[in-house]
Amino acid sequence: MLKPVELDEESYTRKLSFVYSEDVSDMIVKIVTQVEEKWVLDALNNSYHLAFAEAPTVYEFMERMARTLFVECNYRKMVSSKRIFYPSVHCGNLSIAKAKQILNWEPKPMEDAMEQTTAFFINAEDKNLYPPEEKAAVAKFKTGS
Repeated sequence: MLKPVELDEESYTRKLSFVYSEDVSDMIVKIVTQVEEKWVLDALNNSYHLAFAEAPTVYEFMERMARTLFVECNYRKMVSSKRIFYPSVHCGNLSIAKAKQILNWEPKPMEDAMEQTTAFFINAEDKNLYPPEEKAAVAKFKTGS
């Protein structure tokens, strides 16, 4: 059985932004290969938030990932004195409206990104692409020891 995931109260209520790395890399390629000079200057002279359109809580995100992996997650309420390391940012969910408007950017749906990410790691594991140290870390995480 998998080790229970400890969540604090905020993990169930606070909406956050997550991003798919392929969405970011696709946008970078679009910007550096764009030939219309004005568009590039407009794009480069601004800052943008890139994230999924959906803004789940940590709990909702983990539940979606568990469904993608066909596993059941066990949760345990975190002891208040423990230090929490996730999420690593504390600004809540971000607006992606500016990126959509100026860059004509559309994020991949979160479910699709999760399925593609899962498939990538399953394929990498099947092809034995992980060094022994990483396999040991995964085994330790699964057993909780």
